[in-house]
Amino acid sequence: MTAHLLPPAFLLILILSAAATVLGWLASSYWIFKILANFAVQIVIALSFCLIYFALQRRIWFILLAGWFWTANLIPVASYYTAQPNAEAATNSEKLRLMTINVHLHNRRYDLVAAAIAAENPDAVLLVEATPHWIKGLRQTLATYPHRLFRLTENSASIALLSRVPLRRGQAIPLGPQRTPALRAGLCRDKTCIEIIGVHFTPPLNPRMARARRTEIEDLTTYAERLGNPRLAILGDFNLTPWTPFFVRLLTRTGLRDATEGLGVRSTWFSDLAPFGLPIDYILVGPEIQVLDERVGRHIGSDHYPLTADLAF
Repeated sequence: MTAHLLPPAFLLILILSAAATVLGWLASSYWIFKILANFAVQIVIALSFCLIYFALQRRIWFILLAGWFWTANLIPVASYYTAQPNAEAATNSEKLRLMTINVHLHNRRYDLVAAAIAAENPDAVLLVEATPHWIKGLRQTLATYPHRLFRLTENSASIALLSRVPLRRGQAIPLGPQRTPALRAGLCRDKTCIEIIGVHFTPPLNPRMARARRTEIEDLTTYAERLGNPRLAILGDFNLTPWTPFFVRLLTRTGLRDATEGLGVRSTWFSDLAPFGLPIDYILVGPEIQVLDERVGRHIGSDHYPLTADLAF
């Protein structure tokens, strides 16, 4: 019975994977397609099993069809493994460790978040969805970060930037139709500075929210273009994966790159459900910033995992 059921099962996987791939390419057309564009890694894994089965059965046409969609999804994923990471920073470079954590609005594991921050000891940390109760729950951690920039609300738009390095020209940038706050500030060591922007894009859970996220991304892209700062870093929860057209356009227009490039795909959302986790949290850097390392932290009670990068400039 198993042998009889296998062909329909693998054909169904092939059909669904092909449909998800094609519809993902049409992400700009309809909001639900934007969600399908996020699953390149999962499609590669599913089609790998199909290819093995079709090869064992010597089904040449199915091998060619599955192989075509497998390759189409593999190419953007593989670039995260084949890109050359930065060389070692010069000895006179300034070093900076950045961290971003979506703590989750309803999470109450202040202890796990505090431990994650203490373990990495970042120079600056962005806390996404850090509502006033989070600020109170992390008061001991906040005491070690004297420079702070808040835009606090009781919903998921709440955001906080904590730093041991003095913040210069700190301000909130309204993005999209809901004027979702992003935080911008300069971080300087001696006379050498970088500029950082902390963001949290709206999750595309329905057509209205998908349109809001698209406008937020466009507003941020335009803002970063106007800054034209080669020492710019953007970090936070983007609520999209690297293979979506919106993310690709953001990098193309701003000249930024994902700090993960060359280090492999790093899932930050539901990472404990590998291979179903998704990389949707980022630290993006400009051409004059070197990435020495980037890593994903441990579970903190949130659906997101911490992301930390060691930078040089």
